[in-house]
Amino acid sequence: MAKTLSPSERLSLENALQRFARWQTVTPLQEAPTALSVFQSGLSNTSVLVEDKELRRYVVRIGNASDNANAWDTPSPINRRAEHQALLAAAQQGIAPTPRFVDVHSQILVCDYLEPTPVNDFDVKGTAALLRQIHALPPLNHQLDLAHHFRGYMQRIQGTDENGLLAVRDSLQRYPETLRRLDAFNEPSVLCHNDLLPANRMLTAGQWYALDWEYCTMGNRWFDIAVVLWGEQAPTDYWPEFAGDYLQDKPTDAQLEQLRLCYALYGLLEWLWCATNPAADMTTDIERVLAAFEHCE
Repeated sequence: MAKTLSPSERLSLENALQRFARWQTVTPLQEAPTALSVFQSGLSNTSVLVEDKELRRYVVRIGNASDNANAWDTPSPINRRAEHQALLAAAQQGIAPTPRFVDVHSQILVCDYLEPTPVNDFDVKGTAALLRQIHALPPLNHQLDLAHHFRGYMQRIQGTDENGLLAVRDSLQRYPETLRRLDAFNEPSVLCHNDLLPANRMLTAGQWYALDWEYCTMGNRWFDIAVVLWGEQAPTDYWPEFAGDYLQDKPTDAQLEQLRLCYALYGLLEWLWCATNPAADMTTDIERVLAAFEHCE
């Protein structure tokens, strides 16, 4: 493998492979699969591509011990049980890779490997349809509490980036009122992916799949939609069209207002996540965050 696993990651991988008899594969495995390569690791997970004797491929995902501290929704831990429940339901609907083995305690998950189809442009209708399918999945006992997450970040951010804090001071002062305005709509909670950025959407054989369900919760569907639009850097005058494709109807002014509020809140959350996780080696454009809050006025 090109990338070297840490000793703890290698131990977890060996643990997963040696329990091959418990993998729920199409036909029972007769021996442990072979590791082929390591995908680019994130802060929460390391993923390894493996192959069995019949040349079927799987992805073994190993949760990092510190994933709770690095989650964008800190201080709440990632709920691996909720993730597995959502992943199973999504796989049954054909919008997620099929899980073959899970050990929640050891933070090991094995799923089918999907061969990606190269995509150059944002597939508006395909992504809108994927969101509709996600939001129709059975509910979880795991609710997104944005106010709680913001409070946790505010405690962690103090003293870490004084210049950045000054730059987003107005947004930090506005977010409580923005949350109150959003809550006033009393939007029913649905199952949300919460991280449906381009890297977590894959086209395979003409079907869109959602990957990496670790941040899934019950929540406001417009927050989930805002994550997609933020990741695509879609201009605001384009939002009604995307919302219309999602709803399969013309969006109301109230729905578009929720989208604006969620877009600003997600942008600020991403900035806070980057500021408190320097190891992520990524930044969020402060000007985009400020502009998003201005757009809420």
